[in-house]
Order: sequence, then structure tokens, then C-alpha cells
Amino acid sequence: MALLALFYLAWHLMALVNAFVWLSTMPDLWYVLGALLNAPLGLYFDGAFALLGGLRWPYWAYALATRVPLLLVSGAFVGLGLRRALK
Repeated sequence: MALLALFYLAWHLMALVNAFVWLSTMPDLWYVLGALLNAPLGLYFDGAFALLGGLRWPYWAYALATRVPLLLVSGAFVGLGLRRALK
């Protein structure tokens, strides 16, 4: 579980950085993994897009509003996993 949370943490952190600085040289595998990681969250992103008013927000604001909660949750799971592993 903590390993999956670590993947989510890395993915959402990179997506958040990409909202402010264009990282155009990502390998193709990164996008394949991103599609797999984001597939279960499709309803979350669709709902957030609708709640935020669609295209009225700039992408960086949308990324902050949607990715920060996911970063916090995945970070908490990684922390709990590390705590459990170190016991």
C-alpha cells in the first residue's frame, strides 16, 4: 500500500511542478504510468473540474486545487507505511 502511495505521491508532485514549469522531455512510459494511476481518479478530476467552474481557472490553479489534496493523502500513506516498516 505504501509503495502505491509513493507512486501516487511522485506522480502528483511531478504533475504539480509541470503546472508551473513545462517539463516537455518526459519519457513515454511516464504518460502510460500516469494514465494507469489517474484512471481510478477520473470521477474526482471530472467533479473537481465542474466544481471549479470549468475553464474559468488557469491550469496552475486547477492543478493546485486538485493535486494538493492527493499529495497530502498519499504523503500520509507513505508516512504511515514508513512508520510501520520502522517499528
